[in-house]
Amino acid sequence: MRNLVFVALASSLFPVADADACGPPEPRVLRLVQHWTFDNHARLFALTGERVRTPYAWENLPVASYDHWQIAPGGPATLAAVTLIGPRGSRVVTPSRRVFLLADRELPLPTGALELPVPEGDFQIALAGKHRASWLDLDPIAGERSDAAVWLIGQHVNAYGAGLLDEFQIAGTPLTAVTIIPPRETQPITFVRSGKDSLGRYDGSPVAAFVADGVRYLVIRSHDELQTVALGR
Repeated sequence: MRNLVFVALASSLFPVADADACGPPEPRVLRLVQHWTFDNHARLFALTGERVRTPYAWENLPVASYDHWQIAPGGPATLAAVTLIGPRGSRVVTPSRRVFLLADRELPLPTGALELPVPEGDFQIALAGKHRASWLDLDPIAGERSDAAVWLIGQHVNAYGAGLLDEFQIAGTPLTAVTIIPPRETQPITFVRSGKDSLGRYDGSPVAAFVADGVRYLVIRSHDELQTVALGR
């Protein structure tokens, strides 16, 4: 099962909080969940984040997973199109129906989803609606090339003894994402870094980056929530 967001460049690359400041509205990122049935057929779902109360007409979802998955019908699809994005390209697909999913560990609360056709390719995230989109790699920066631990001192974060410290180059930009679980903490935080400067601090860790309709985004996951950070054009 696979489950699965400056100075001279300030006018073109800078985290933007207001969608109006960067043109098109910020796209809504949907988490993808793919299941394989016991007869080796894939089923693909985009989680919409809707929370519902039971009871529903739940049925077991027979998939090869250590978790116990259930599914319930939810009526017609609530979106006419979904854009899938991955390292090898993007694809716009039409959802077949709306459902609700429930899993003992991964989705302990009933959650709305759209069932999607399963195209060939390696798709990691989805966007609600139709977009011109492409994937941006997050390339790890090797420890000897990263001065993130020293840089974090300037952000008033002690990196020594951290449970996790990673830095990723965001492809197509001069920016990096610095992620740390500080000492005595259990949850990661992420900074968007431009040289010596911090352009924002966010709860969670980076899981993807992409371009949609000409704007670059970083996707950060905190628990089960996905947040997009607009990086500009």
